[in-house]
Formats: sequence, C-alpha cells, structure tokens
Amino acid sequence: AVTFHPALPRWKSDAIDGFSMSTYTKIFLQFSARFWPQSEYQLHASPRRGFYTQWQSLDAPGVLEGSNILFTTLTDEESVRVEGLSDAEVREEVLEVLRGMYGPENVSDVTAFYFHRWNSNPYTRGSYSNWPASYLPASQKNLRAALSARLLFAGEATSYEYLGFLQGAHLEGRKAAESIAHCLREGGARGCLGQDWFEDILAGQGTKQQWQRRELQD
Repeated sequence: AVTFHPALPRWKSDAIDGFSMSTYTKIFLQFSARFWPQSEYQLHASPRRGFYTQWQSLDAPGVLEGSNILFTTLTDEESVRVEGLSDAEVREEVLEVLRGMYGPENVSDVTAFYFHRWNSNPYTRGSYSNWPASYLPASQKNLRAALSARLLFAGEATSYEYLGFLQGAHLEGRKAAESIAHCLREGGARGCLGQDWFEDILAGQGTKQQWQRRELQD
C-alpha cells in the first residue's frame, strides 16, 4: 500500500477512503472464423446471476470487421471468481458457454485468448472507480485537489464528466500536466493555480476553502 509521510490531511484521506473500486473483467477471444450473428451485442441467459451474460463482437460493421474477435464481460463476484482460475480454466469455461449458445459443432478454433486480472494487480486492486451512493460531489473535489504545489492527483476517478472511462484518465492527466507546466512558467510554486477543497465534509460543515499559493518546501 502507498503511505504518506507526513500523513495526508483528513479531508484528503476521507475523500480517498470514501470512494470505491469495482471489478470489471473483459475476456477477449479470437477465432479462426466468426460463428456468431453480425450484430454487435449478444446476451446469454443463465440462472446464475452475471454468468457470462453480456457478449460483444468486435467483428462488426464499423468496428473491426474481419477480426473474428469476441469478448465477454464479467462484473463483481463473477469477475473476482475468474481471477482465481487459471487461464486454461477460464478459456474452457468461456468456450463451454459458447458451445451452449451456438452449438458445439459451430464454435471454431480459438487462435488467441486474453484477459487481465485487474483486481489481483497490486497497483490497481480493481478495474474502474465506482461512485458510492453516499459520496458527495464535494468529496470528489477533495479527491482531485492538489496538496500545496508538490503533489497532484489525477485519474479517471477524479474526472467528474468521464468517471470510469479511459478518456477521463487521459484528460485528467493532461490537466495535471498543464498545471505543472503553469507552475514552471510562472516561477515555481508562486505561479501554481489554486484549487478548491472542502473541510470536514463528514462532520457536516462543508465550508468551502481555497488553497493558498505558497513556496515548495524541502
């Protein structure tokens, strides 16, 4: 786990601890020939909740036609479960579902197979951030706010508009880089842009404050 010395202020640690990560696994397969419908989406009905329910074809008009690539999405408990299986076990389980959907005689040979274990990755511990029901917009502002001019925070979790999407991470990273560039152009920390943050949100005060521009300290 990442630790900070000195410790983060309470408003920042509360913002981080209050947010959550979700587990969302995409399993990609490439086949020697396409055997599924031309439509982009297919659904699998199972008495088991979330068991390979959603399928998407990349071999679809306007996507990657001729690629013979199909992928399925698992979430929550099913996503965590498959991360504990070997690649061979997951591959066979996926193929068994497809054989049940389209008939064993129609499923062609797999030429490529891939999925990433995001929840098991010690650097991510999840796939995408998830906004809990009790989390306030002011808390996300605290999640995004910098600590003086030294430490900036960026990622899809700090994006209000594109939370949970790749472009959110990209745009937030650009904003952080632009803030650093502005600091350098304007003469170090004295030229850094201020950011709003909210003190004691969990205590019910929610008083808006403003970060002051100050010099970096070694």
